[in-house]
Amino acid sequence: MSTLNNFWLKQTADRVEEYIKRVKKQNTPIICAAGMTPSCPIHAGILREGLITYFITKELKSRGFNAKFIFYWDDFDHFVKIPYYTSHKEVGEHIGKPLCDTPDVFSNKFDSFGAHNIYEFEACLARLGIKPVYNYQCIFRFILPPIPVLSLPLNFYKHSLKTL
Repeated sequence: MSTLNNFWLKQTADRVEEYIKRVKKQNTPIICAAGMTPSCPIHAGILREGLITYFITKELKSRGFNAKFIFYWDDFDHFVKIPYYTSHKEVGEHIGKPLCDTPDVFSNKFDSFGAHNIYEFEACLARLGIKPVYNYQCIFRFILPPIPVLSLPLNFYKHSLKTL
């Protein structure tokens, strides 16, 4: 068996192809999805999320499948960690707010902390020639009614269990 046959990308695409042939039609759209919370600056681990999904999508397209890469941003997730390059005094009052409502502590050039991190990530992928379809969770706050925040009691309960 050649090295190429053991390559993770080929193996993954083989499994998807086998599934499609068994369960769906050849021209069935395949959504290759990735996503994350824009809670920190771009780094290799975050970039990996987009690259792996992109390569799988590209391989499936090369095999004739109708594959589409969609990247989901959970920019409505809450701000939980004070970045090392700032202080509690600067951003402490924003702990618990959605990332899309937390000020841009990098440069004040963006509407929010989340928007700044999203821009950096998307710009990096674009420089690599990777252009997925992006979806942003924060837009749903304009559609859905406000929901009471339950995360603080749930987080307290979760952390209490760790100490038992």
